[in-house]
Amino acid sequence: MARILGVNFSCFAARWLWRTAYLGKLPRLEKKVRVALDWALGLIFSKDIVQFMSFRTPYVTRSSEADEKVSGVVVTPSTSAREMREEQCREARAMFELGKNRIEALSDGIFAIAMTLLVLELHVPDLPAHSPNVQVAPALLQLWPKLATYAIAFLSAGVFWVGHHVMYHAIRRADRVLLALNILFFMFVSLLPFSTSVVNAFRMTQVAPVFFGANLTLIGWALFLQWGYAVRQRDMLAEHVSADYRSLVYARLLAIPTILTFTVLVCFWSVEISLGIYLLVLPFYMIKVERSMARRPEPAGQEA
Repeated sequence: MARILGVNFSCFAARWLWRTAYLGKLPRLEKKVRVALDWALGLIFSKDIVQFMSFRTPYVTRSSEADEKVSGVVVTPSTSAREMREEQCREARAMFELGKNRIEALSDGIFAIAMTLLVLELHVPDLPAHSPNVQVAPALLQLWPKLATYAIAFLSAGVFWVGHHVMYHAIRRADRVLLALNILFFMFVSLLPFSTSVVNAFRMTQVAPVFFGANLTLIGWALFLQWGYAVRQRDMLAEHVSADYRSLVYARLLAIPTILTFTVLVCFWSVEISLGIYLLVLPFYMIKVERSMARRPEPAGQEA
């Protein structure tokens, strides 16, 4: 309702007269334009109603002393809020953590290629197609050094693949450091066909077996570094991995490359003995860990 010069105005006319007077009272042109535009947009678009609500951490009601303890742990408002924050942090880390599936897939591919390339060192004897047995048999027997080197290299690669596969059965997730250690491990694995070729090409030297043994040793150390890093990271191992299993695998992965390191020095004394040591030591990667991987459940009724 508006009254100007004794005349009464109502409804739409009164509203516009009031707004005209209001604009005339505003001190600056900028404010007048802003208010006028806001009113004009109000005629086109409907108004939105927004309600802001605050969420608080629910409190834990403690009705009795029996309700205060759940499995021997005192439940208070502070511990409830802390557990909620830890759960939120775990969920956030789970969203951005790296899986191990790509590592296992790359491992299978690299080992398959490297182990296949080893057979390329074996060549058919250069004999006529209709050669008699007396010529073919001695020619095949002359391949026994390459066959022995092929067997050692192939079995070594297979043993390292088994060790890597078993290790990642206990590893739950990966990170960038573990990816870098795997790249180092795969680099030495892919070098195995070349080091085998060096041994076949220079069998009468001592440098070639040393180079081959150093390649196997570096593969073993790269495998040990992966496990040594994984056991020191929080939540990187699976929940079923026990402390006994971690320590036993750690000791085994440390002992084998240590023995291989000293075996490289044996090559300067006897190449045959060093190759025999490789065949005896490497299968230890494949021995099953008899200790239980599962965490032992606590006895019933035992309080934390």
